[in-house]
Amino acid sequence: MNQSLSTKKQFKNKAPGVYQLLTWAAGQFRACGIEAPQRQAQELLMHILGISRVCLLAESGLKINSGIRGRFKDLVHKRLERIPLQYILGYEDFMGIRLQVGPGVLIPRPETELLAAEAYRICREMKSLRLIADLGTGSGNLALNLASRFPKALIYGVDSSPQALYWARRNRRRLKTGRVRLLCGDAELPIPRSRYGNFSLVVSNPPYILSSDIPGLQAEVGYEPRSALDGGPDGLSGIRRMLKAAARLLHPQGALICEIGMGQAGAVKKLFKKNGFVDIKVTPDWQNIPRIVSGKWRSP
Repeated sequence: MNQSLSTKKQFKNKAPGVYQLLTWAAGQFRACGIEAPQRQAQELLMHILGISRVCLLAESGLKINSGIRGRFKDLVHKRLERIPLQYILGYEDFMGIRLQVGPGVLIPRPETELLAAEAYRICREMKSLRLIADLGTGSGNLALNLASRFPKALIYGVDSSPQALYWARRNRRRLKTGRVRLLCGDAELPIPRSRYGNFSLVVSNPPYILSSDIPGLQAEVGYEPRSALDGGPDGLSGIRRMLKAAARLLHPQGALICEIGMGQAGAVKKLFKKNGFVDIKVTPDWQNIPRIVSGKWRSP
């Protein structure tokens, strides 16, 4: 039985249809100022019914029973409270991998997919790729993606948040990735000292938002861990810690790559140079905003 036909068993003839429910939810979201209201309404109903978007739209006239309507309305009300959609659904897709996410972990952003893509490029150019460190691993999105593409490398994912590592471990277990070691602590400190000076690559998405800018961000951001967002008074505190850690971890010719915020490229390039990095490259995102900085390490 195909997905569309099996779904019909969940509906009653004298009940609102898919179209009516989606229209109601989208109207609620629009009035609340939530972006892409129609798409978000669809995502919630697809989640409850366990069907694809194509199936949902193809069966827009089907009636939905009271139990499913109640569950859908509960999720709509959570979204109206500005709880992130990804926390409600319990997942976010990143570079072809579905990651479980929830309270206590930063939701992977589309911009960070560019960081992953640049990391792949750097790894492919390396003659030997033995050790990789992901500083501030969060949900494990970077570490697990790198492990799936470079299975011979041993990857250390480090995060100071036990809550974030809870989600990273769940993702590692579900994706059956055995070459990722997850450690709790700040920067490079939890990594065995015997590994210092042997890493081929350090990758990081450090907190880089100015402390003063955080109150003005979207309401949804307030549900995410501030420690993964707050880069201090100038937005560069986390980047400074990451650079010092990378200089201790990398071997000569090793590379560092990190994500940065808008308007930070000039200051971050200076920090790279100050910490002994050369061949510094800045990569813009899809809006032509400098977003990724990479460089090779040389002892200053």
